[in-house]
Amino acid sequence: MNGYNSLREAFKDYKGHVDVDYNRRIIDGEDAVKELMRIRELYPDEDFPDRVNNNADAQNKVIPDIVFHNRKSSKKNFLVIQVKTTTYDLKSPEVKYDRVLLRYFTIHDYHYDYGAFIYLTTGKKYNRDEKYLIELYKNGEKLERD
Repeated sequence: MNGYNSLREAFKDYKGHVDVDYNRRIIDGEDAVKELMRIRELYPDEDFPDRVNNNADAQNKVIPDIVFHNRKSSKKNFLVIQVKTTTYDLKSPEVKYDRVLLRYFTIHDYHYDYGAFIYLTTGKKYNRDEKYLIELYKNGEKLERD
């Protein structure tokens, strides 16, 4: 079973859609590509990774890793997830970029209720006691643990 089907099976009771690398959104009933340029304008001080800065196509598209949403409307989206492994340092531009995306998706016109950043330890950095880090976002802010 591929990753997408495994994800659908794990969340079979979820009434919306679960998509991987989904790059579309609906604005006023029209299909539109998610645009990075607007995010760059709203967060001008952020350090975007080279793959975004140097790729014309990437500069126009924002492709979340996993979304729980309604494909026909941007008005009721549940969860957007960005995933990274310890291949990337937590202070790397790639990780900072994912965190900016989660802030954006949970406050602007995408209407996601929640965002989640999942950081998995892998390879030589694998730590049995700290297998992962999860950060949750709501209303454009990272939620602090109680």
